Amino acid sequence: MAIHLERTHHLDREAAREQVAEVVEEIAPLIKAKYHWEGDRLAFRGRGVRGAIEVDDDAVRVEVVRSPLLPVSERWLRTQIGERLETHFPEPSDAPNEAPSPDTRPPPAPSVEPVPSHTPAGSDEPGSGVSPMKRLHSPLTDLAGETAQNALRIASLASKASFHIARELLRSGDDPDPEA
Repeated sequence: MAIHLERTHHLDREAAREQVAEVVEEIAPLIKAKYHWEGDRLAFRGRGVRGAIEVDDDAVRVEVVRSPLLPVSERWLRTQIGERLETHFPEPSDAPNEAPSPDTRPPPAPSVEPVPSHTPAGSDEPGSGVSPMKRLHSPLTDLAGETAQNALRIASLASKASFHIARELLRSGDDPDPEA
């Protein structure tokens, strides 16, 4: 399963590269990843995860391919990366000028995630703060996807276990059904 995220920025390319490096330095220990630069692309590979963050003049684009056997969920991985992108690449309105007092802070924004590339972009209203390439987060969709992945893993493990049991019975010469 691939994760695609994009975050706009208003930094020069070198400053954006520094921020991308910090994002990956924070995530690397979580997924036991090693990383290196390939031009303006920071590639990384960890246990069951590989991907890259590409730095452009006005945006950073993340692509992560996650093994279905990875013990962490896609939602967890997407959240970890997304939170760090928001921290290191704040929207201009999110950029800290002065810290607002606790009673004047705006309510938190709804959780959003990118629309998969094969899904047509929605028609969000201008000025809503939500890019047309994003949609509201759907916990039920994530849960259904994770449940299906877990069911496939269980079926695969059960099939492997059955094969190993049958092979051991054939090797030992024991009759699997002594009553027959």
